Amino acid sequence: METISVSNLNVFDNTFDLRRDLHLFMDYVSSREIKRTHRSNQLPKADTKRLAKLMDVESVALEEIAEHGSSGWVDTVDELALSLGFIDYDVKGVYAGYSSQSPSFPDNYIEFNQDKYEEFLQKRLGQQERTLFNCVMDLAHNEFFTYSVLGTLRPFTSRGSATGVMPTLDFTKIRAFLLDELDELEGGVWYSTANWIAHIKRTNPYFLIPKKPKYKAYRGKSPVRYGNFYESEKEWGYDYGRDAIPDNAPNGFERVEGRYIERFLEGIPLLLRYIDVAYRRESYKGLYPTMGQLAAFRVNKHFLQFMRGELGKPRVTVQPNYEVHIESAIFPGYTLSKLKPLGDIVADDTVIVLKLDKRKVAAEAAADENLDVVKLLTDMSDRELPQNIQVELRDWVSQSEKFVLYSGFGLLESSRKRVKAADPFSAEPINENVRLVRNPHKLYLALEEAEYFPLLIRHTDEKLRVLPKQARTVFRTERGSKSGRQGGGKTRGKGKPKSKPELKIKQHTLITLHLPDKETLAVVRHALTAARCPIEGDSNALTLTYGLNNEKAVKDVFKQLEKEYKIVIEELPHV
Repeated sequence: METISVSNLNVFDNTFDLRRDLHLFMDYVSSREIKRTHRSNQLPKADTKRLAKLMDVESVALEEIAEHGSSGWVDTVDELALSLGFIDYDVKGVYAGYSSQSPSFPDNYIEFNQDKYEEFLQKRLGQQERTLFNCVMDLAHNEFFTYSVLGTLRPFTSRGSATGVMPTLDFTKIRAFLLDELDELEGGVWYSTANWIAHIKRTNPYFLIPKKPKYKAYRGKSPVRYGNFYESEKEWGYDYGRDAIPDNAPNGFERVEGRYIERFLEGIPLLLRYIDVAYRRESYKGLYPTMGQLAAFRVNKHFLQFMRGELGKPRVTVQPNYEVHIESAIFPGYTLSKLKPLGDIVADDTVIVLKLDKRKVAAEAAADENLDVVKLLTDMSDRELPQNIQVELRDWVSQSEKFVLYSGFGLLESSRKRVKAADPFSAEPINENVRLVRNPHKLYLALEEAEYFPLLIRHTDEKLRVLPKQARTVFRTERGSKSGRQGGGKTRGKGKPKSKPELKIKQHTLITLHLPDKETLAVVRHALTAARCPIEGDSNALTLTYGLNNEKAVKDVFKQLEKEYKIVIEELPHV
C-alpha cells in the first residue's frame, strides 16, 4: 500500500464525537420535557440550537437550522438514541382527516428510557462499542445515493435505481468487507485512496457487484452491470440524455466501485472516527459525481483495537492536585457518568481532566448515603490514591450530613416519661421527655380532655416566642442557668456583676430558587453555571441554591436571560 503526504491536501478536522454527543444528548433530554414539532416530528429549533452548542457544532448547525429548520448532526444523534432504545417517541403519527396527505404528531413528547440507558452504561467499553457499531450499521443508507452527514462528496442520481443490479446488492456484506480491509492497514499512517482502490481492484474486483450479478428487470428491458450509474457534466442536476457508464469502460471500476469506496470512507468510518480523511484543494474538473477528490485517509488505532477485541477499560489516575485524568481510546461514557457529578471537566482532549470539587462531593454524599467516594475512586484508579486526597475526601464527605425539616409538626415536652394521651400523635421519639408529634392543636385538646395542664406555644418564622416565667423546659434558656426555669434572676451576692461572655457566631444565608419543571431548571442552571456562579442543584426537588453573597451575580444572569425569556419571580410564603 502506498503512503502519501497530506501537506498539499485539506485534512478534515473531525471534532465531531458521536459517543460523547450521544451522552450529552441523553443528559439533555432526561432533564426536561421535549415536545417534537407537530408537522415534521423534528426537535424544536430552540432545543436543536442548545444541543448544537453543547455538542460544540454551533457554527455549522446554525446555518443548517436557518435553512432547513434542523441540524444534520443533531438529528443523527437523535436517530441513534431512538434506535438504541434510550428514548422513545411516536414515529408513525396520525392523519388528521381523509384529505390529509401526510401524518402529524400532536403532543409527541420524548420519553427517556432510563433502564435501557443504564444497561448500556454498565457494559464494558468494547461491548458498548459493539452495540453502537451494530446500530450504526443498521441505520446506514445507500452510500451511492445519499450525502454523508460529515462528508462533502455528491451522490449519484437515483434515477432508475428500483430496477437493474442495485436492488440485489447486499450493502451490509459490502461494508463488512471494506471494514475488514481497513483492519489490515497500519494505524496512524496516511494512505492514498486511489492506491487502495487499485489494491481492491486487483485482489477482489467483485466485492460490490458479483461477477455474475442478478438483476431486477423492468418492462422487459435487459439490464447491464453498470446500468444504474449515470455521470453528468453538470454539478447540480443531471444530463438525463446521457447513457449509463458502459460495462466495457477501461476505467469502469474506478468510476463505479471507486466512487463507492470514496463515499463509504466518509460514511460509517468517518462518522465513528475510525478514520481521518483529506481532500484535494484544487477545483474538480471532470464528470459528476466527483471522483478522486477524497485523496487520502488514515486509520485510527482505536478502530484496530475494536476490530481485534483489544479495547481496554479507561485508565483513571487521581493526582495530588485534585485532578482526575481519564485516558481512553474512545469516549468513556460509564466512567464519566460516575465521576462527573464529583467535579468539573477542565480539559476534554485525548486525556479528559476532571477537577474534584468540594461542594459537589459533599452534595453527592448527602444525596446518596451509601456512596463511598474514596472507594469509588480507588476502584476506578489504576494506582493508589494520594494520601492527601484520601484525607480531604473524607473531610468533604463528613460535611454532607443532612437534616430533615418537618412542617406541620411540633415538639412535646413532659416531665413524665410516658403520656399515654400523646401516643396516637407521636411521630419520632427524641429522648425520655421530648418527642416529635403530629397535629399539635389536636394533641393539646386531647391532653386537656385527659386532665393534663398543657401549654401550647407557637413560634413565628422570624423568632422564637418567650415562654412564661412559670413554664419549665428541658432546653437551656439562658447561659449559666439550669434547665427547668425560664428567665434569670438578679445577680446574687455583692460586687459588680460579671461581664457577659462573648458569643461569636458566623452566619451564611442561602437563597433557594424553586423551578416549575425540569426544562426551566436546566435553562437556569446552565446560565448560572456558564456565568461561574457557585450553585447547588437538586433535580428531584427542582431547586437551585446559592449564597446571599452571590445574589448580584445571579441577578445579572437573569438580566441576560430576559433577552430570551419573560422572567417572573414570585416570593414563596413562609410556612
